[in-house]
Amino acid sequence: MLGALMYHSLDDSGSPISLSPLAFERHLDWMVASNIQVTTFCDFPREQSQGHQIALTFDDAFANFLTEAWPRLRDRGLKATLFVVSDRVGQTNRWNDEVAAKIPELPLLDWDELGKLAESGCEIACHTRNHKHLPTLNPGEVEEEIVLCLDAIESRIGVRPKTLAYPYGSHNSQVVAIADGLVKKACTTDFALTTSATNDLQVPRIDAWYFAKPGILESFGTPKFARFVTRRRRLRWLKRALPIFPG
Repeated sequence: MLGALMYHSLDDSGSPISLSPLAFERHLDWMVASNIQVTTFCDFPREQSQGHQIALTFDDAFANFLTEAWPRLRDRGLKATLFVVSDRVGQTNRWNDEVAAKIPELPLLDWDELGKLAESGCEIACHTRNHKHLPTLNPGEVEEEIVLCLDAIESRIGVRPKTLAYPYGSHNSQVVAIADGLVKKACTTDFALTTSATNDLQVPRIDAWYFAKPGILESFGTPKFARFVTRRRRLRWLKRALPIFPG
């Protein structure tokens, strides 16, 4: 079984983008004990060669990645991918001068911190320049959002990213076509496992927020986990299609 996990902030606020550091530690301990192969997003395959594999991804590059996530990853010899919004580095997640409801405003890592993480083996990747909904932009603006982020990271870190996370997971055929050629892989927020049929520029990710409590993530690699992903994906689709749908 192949699955890319999506994290954002490690904190105890209980917000929709937050997972407690202790829950994250439990995730890692289980991965190590279970001999799960943990990769960066760049190295994450589309086909399972041997064993179960998980890609660890973190969106937005919150400052608490350095204090809460990276020490736990480093102690276990694990790596991860950190998606950076280049024009907001060293500031906060106040995208477009606002923070979404129920989302805390949190500090983001600065360039020096990102550079040290890259030197330590963390994959620093592209989350665009300003964290805009790319499908709402014209083609030139979409390209600018991606290319200028790639340029900034290469200039400040010394390595040009090969991967991209679409802000909010938002993408369409035009956005994907533009990303093609600029990056090797791109990921969405579609709640699904990865298969041999997965498009490298539309790789789904599973939100780790759903695994705050023990029991579900630990079933990864089993039919039980596959059923959970299918059921949760269907519920998420229904909520988007029918705003009054309960649950």
